[in-house]
Amino acid sequence: MSLRRRRLQSFAFLGIVAGFSLSAHRVKEHADAELRHVSASVRLGEVGEREGATEISSRLTHASLVEGELSTFELCADDEMRDPAWRDAFLVLVWAPETQTLGLRIPLDDAHLALARRSAGRACLPLGGGRVPVSDRFVVDLVHQDAPIPEALHDVRVSARIFAQRPLGLVDALGGVLILLGASALLVSWLVTPCPSSTERPLRPHRALMAVAFGLALVLAAFELPSVGPLAVMGRGALVALLQIGIAFAAGRALSTSPRSALALHAPERNVGPALVFAVAAGGAAYVAARLLLATIPSTGEAPITTFVAWSSGALSFATLGLLTPVAEEIFFRGFVFKALGAFGKVAAVLGSAATFALLHLAQTHGNWGAFASIAVAGLVFSILRALTGTTVAPAFAHLGYNALLSLSAFD
Repeated sequence: MSLRRRRLQSFAFLGIVAGFSLSAHRVKEHADAELRHVSASVRLGEVGEREGATEISSRLTHASLVEGELSTFELCADDEMRDPAWRDAFLVLVWAPETQTLGLRIPLDDAHLALARRSAGRACLPLGGGRVPVSDRFVVDLVHQDAPIPEALHDVRVSARIFAQRPLGLVDALGGVLILLGASALLVSWLVTPCPSSTERPLRPHRALMAVAFGLALVLAAFELPSVGPLAVMGRGALVALLQIGIAFAAGRALSTSPRSALALHAPERNVGPALVFAVAAGGAAYVAARLLLATIPSTGEAPITTFVAWSSGALSFATLGLLTPVAEEIFFRGFVFKALGAFGKVAAVLGSAATFALLHLAQTHGNWGAFASIAVAGLVFSILRALTGTTVAPAFAHLGYNALLSLSAFD
């Protein structure tokens, strides 16, 4: 190994490890600070008997919030809120009694009731939210100044939900920047040093299919490992990345005397500079296509990833893995899978590596078909790049750029 390549790979390793560790620390801090408060459910006919109630208002719950946090408030009921009695039954007030700060004032008119999320005899009405203006104890009151709560609703049980989290800042992006620099250095180390001479070991088509199926099964099994919370998800993602690299290099060693050569971890076959510029531009184009697909293809449900990134800790975990995994995924799909399926021809290698890439991401995007379509299109772009340039490094740069743009959305 040349001194230049050794230095680049040492820098890459340090950058990736330091960035991942820093991001994990920040994810834990955000997770510890997040508030998920759900009040006890109470019958609407009994809310007037609770502490803090007055002749014209009833208190559902309260929670201490910190200035600058992002907050969200909801009113939930064991009723779908379709009965006409709900209309103007009361006013929901979110405020801080000590500082007399008004947060939200939501009437139960037709426009607001239409926003309720309904399922299986229940409903949750989003009340709104935003940045907390002042550190204080905020309460959720039901105000019925003009008339008492309709008797038709007295047996309905209601509860309030208060969610709060710290927004992501520049310091949270530092870990991702270190990972991005480390991953880029790793790719450059393969560009600047030629592959050693090697002897190919041809793989019969049926064995190629078996190898791809076995490798994909191992990776999918790793995705099924239990992971509760954003830190566990980060750990599982790092484990999957290491597994992908290990499988690919083991297969590369079986396919050639030089795993690097088998996985095409070298400079493009010609026009290195233009090829890399084209690769980065292709990654940007795939990102634009992804945004269009997300905006145009309807969803049939909320994908697991959508729920996960709704919290700052989840969004930062997602952004970190988005920068950590591209190189590993490209070594696996555009290196190992593309090489193995090459036994059936270049078209089969392109389509097969793109299809397996999309399959791997199906579970996390299920229900959000725009997200799944964008991943499928991106995978096809990366596979075409692999075929055109003759190297895995080009689609790895494209994938890294594509995911870097996606990760930026976490800091909106």
